[in-house]
Amino acid sequence: MFRREATRSAGWILSRGFAQALEFVAWVVFAWRLGASAVGVLAVAAITSRLLGLIADWGATWRGPRDVAAHGKDSAIVVSLVRRRELVSVLLAVGMATVLGLMGDFALMPMAVVVGARGSNRDWIALGEARRLHSSVPLLVQGALIAMLAAALPPSIAAGAIAVSIGNLAGLAVSRRLNPVSFHGVLAKTSVSGWYLIAGIADQAIASADTALLLVLRSADEAGVYNTIYRLPLAWLTVVGLTVTAAVPIVTRISDRPDFDPVRLYKHADRAAIVAGLTVLPVANISLALLGPLLGEEFDAGRDAMLILFVAVAVTTMSAPYRVLVTAHGPDRLVGLVTLGLAILNGVGNVFVIPTWGMEGAAMTTLGGQLLLFGFLFGWSLKSRASLCAEMPNSARHTTDWTRC
Repeated sequence: MFRREATRSAGWILSRGFAQALEFVAWVVFAWRLGASAVGVLAVAAITSRLLGLIADWGATWRGPRDVAAHGKDSAIVVSLVRRRELVSVLLAVGMATVLGLMGDFALMPMAVVVGARGSNRDWIALGEARRLHSSVPLLVQGALIAMLAAALPPSIAAGAIAVSIGNLAGLAVSRRLNPVSFHGVLAKTSVSGWYLIAGIADQAIASADTALLLVLRSADEAGVYNTIYRLPLAWLTVVGLTVTAAVPIVTRISDRPDFDPVRLYKHADRAAIVAGLTVLPVANISLALLGPLLGEEFDAGRDAMLILFVAVAVTTMSAPYRVLVTAHGPDRLVGLVTLGLAILNGVGNVFVIPTWGMEGAAMTTLGGQLLLFGFLFGWSLKSRASLCAEMPNSARHTTDWTRC
């Protein structure tokens, strides 16, 4: 069953990756047609709208598929999550549009649509119900439409903002059409915690703080080199993140089966962690070999930092199976607090090491944070495994399936 589900999830991951590639193509077209200065303005607006959209999402990207798999899309918890996201989305989108209007940036006002689209989409519902194609189609529509409009509309910041907003609106319309939710059948409201919202914001802070601090504490050149060499490790981490997202509802559904064997699940996680970590080695070797020829000699200065970052990526990849387990079965509050704590440690560590060691110091801080996260996740899995074993009858602990006890 694990292999069958993994094969189906691979198709979903590829389709999501292709959708992101379409948006990447759109931004390349924007760069060609608008120039560096104009596309930079558009990119800042896009980044701002996506960060606000992260808040509007309210952690549904991580917890939503699990909640749907465990309780159903018409349950009180899922309907409450949908309601909370839509309210926050409207408020933040109106707020962004208002601020842009007051600043006189009328050309960028359509970018507020991205906030609403990020917070009101329902792709996570389809994923939680194992309707993977329905979960991928909206993003494919969005990416294809933005790419086409980027090439078709006149080259201007306003036209770029309109292209992005139309693509997001189309993706949102398809997402909601494929994932209808009935509000009338659920009268009771359920409190929806924001712990995965906190975890998502903390993750973003960890991913971007080092580049920003390199710019402030060292130089624009080092920040530019570091940001560029980080692209390949981040691309790999995107695949890892999609894999975790796809696996969480699978594990949640498997856990509800009458023949569910939790110890076997933990054994699968142990094996997957080792194999996943080893898969980073060829990617790292190829990336390091192509660094100079592909990007130029000036980026060779980031070779040592890139090597350290790939070690950190290997640790993160090994953590992925345990992240699936803690998301599916662990307390949300614990995940949120640990991720927030790591973000704070990462920021403080960077402030101390970047002035002296520059890019290598930033990379070492990232590696240290990922080692701490792996230690937490693995330790939680051991504690959870011991608790499961303690609940088993003595006679069952000595069977083949329970040798790990």
